[in-house]
Amino acid sequence: MEKTKEYIRFKDLKKGDILLCRGDGLLSDLIELFDEGTYSHAAIFDGEQVVQATLHGVVRESIDSLKDEVFVDIYRFKKDNHFLGDQGWSSLPVIEEADKIGKEGLKYATDHLFLLAILVLTRDITLPEVEKKILRVILDHATELLFKIMDDGKKPMVCSEVVYRSFNQAVPKGKYTLEIEGVLFDTLKAMENSKIRKDALFDSKRKFYEAWKKSRADVQSLFYDKGSFDPAVAACVTPHDLETSKTLVKIGRYVFS
Repeated sequence: MEKTKEYIRFKDLKKGDILLCRGDGLLSDLIELFDEGTYSHAAIFDGEQVVQATLHGVVRESIDSLKDEVFVDIYRFKKDNHFLGDQGWSSLPVIEEADKIGKEGLKYATDHLFLLAILVLTRDITLPEVEKKILRVILDHATELLFKIMDDGKKPMVCSEVVYRSFNQAVPKGKYTLEIEGVLFDTLKAMENSKIRKDALFDSKRKFYEAWKKSRADVQSLFYDKGSFDPAVAACVTPHDLETSKTLVKIGRYVFS
């Protein structure tokens, strides 16, 4: 069982560890302000180096590239009571995806930041749990569509997107996907299967969800890979989403030596 340490050094890192960083500067301050989290940057460790989206593009480079961060905290994947690297939970699929992303020469999605800032502000709207999840799903997918139009076939990424995709695209599909608070469909699926009294409000939510799923499937054939139905929109995942993910455990603070 993994134990939380106060300080983590290079020798303590494991493949697939996520580095959440608090940066110094205006951009970092703005990201933290709008995202309402502790961190402004994210990267993933592949066993030797970190894969991250920087203003110079998506790169694979030394962990020392993060020395100028105010602090770097280490988070470790844990799902179904298994850590990455446990028997049956090889880190290889995640690392292969991370390194693949790092070698593609992708640009940093600078022009996405303004829309993401507006988007995350909508997550503070006071709504009941189910309605809030539905709203995030709709707005995230609408934003994803706008990004596709803006990018014109290119694939720029922000830092937390690189981390999320490394896990989400690992095979078998879905096994390593990180749980992002507020976007998974567990609550809605529970509604569909629930035996509680189905009043008018319950029925309207169920019908809305079914209509949304159908419309998502129709649009999917035009704008998305066939068969894909991810629980979160990778381009809309933020450092705060990673910080609050139930599938990530904080191990400690990294010390550069």
